[in-house]
Formats: sequence, C-alpha cells, structure tokens
Amino acid sequence: MTFVPSAGRPGANHPIVELARSVYGNNHRDSRVVLNSGPGITDTQRRVREDRFELPRHFRHRIADGHVLIVEDTWVSGAKLQSAAIALKLAGAATVTALCVARWCDSRMPEHRNLLDAHESPYNAILCPVTGGTCPGD
Repeated sequence: MTFVPSAGRPGANHPIVELARSVYGNNHRDSRVVLNSGPGITDTQRRVREDRFELPRHFRHRIADGHVLIVEDTWVSGAKLQSAAIALKLAGAATVTALCVARWCDSRMPEHRNLLDAHESPYNAILCPVTGGTCPGD
C-alpha cells in the first residue's frame, strides 16, 4: 500500500497517510511503502511521467510481483496517480490498484468542462462520467 506523494507535503506527514492506514484493515507496517519524488516532480504540466516518482530500493522486496493499492486524495487530471502506478510497475509490482477519494472538476480546464457539460442531470455514481454508460464495461 502507498499513497501519491505531494510535492508540498511529502512523506508520512501527508494527511492522506491516515486515510491510507484506515483503508488497510490490519495496517501491517511491513506492507506499506513510500514513494519519493523523482526528477520529473518539478514538471508543472499535468502529464503522466515515469520519472515523477521513485520507489526506494529498500521497499522493492515488499512489492515484488505483488499487488499494490495506491490511495489518492483528489483526482484532477490523473497524471500523478498514473505516474505513481508506472513507478510501482517499473519497480516490480505485478498489479497496481488505485483508490481515489474525490474527483475535482475545474470548469476552466477544457477537458473538465467537457465532462461537466456532458451530463444535464445531477451526478449519478452508477454512471461513468466520461461515457455516460454504466461502469464497468459500458
């Protein structure tokens, strides 16, 4: 289990750490890993980068051929979450699952405006916000 680090509040003092701990019922210390910021963290563009995060070598044995749960507090573009997943896969994880607590839509961003304009009715958790179909397998 890990979480998407924040450039402003990296490491174990990030507020999402407590949420991540509560998601994993037994909270075994030897099951947790922490991603570090990589050289690509300084890129201010909202794009997926395989070098945005790094998994320290001393955590690699914990994820080798395993299933990692990433907990993210807010999904804006998805670039950081996807970058974290890539870092974990490159470090040896067989499977990566992402749990995102909230979706943030900013009407000033064209791709979000399209999402917001696509649905005339109120939000429905059963419907995919992109396709309008039922998730999964629209």
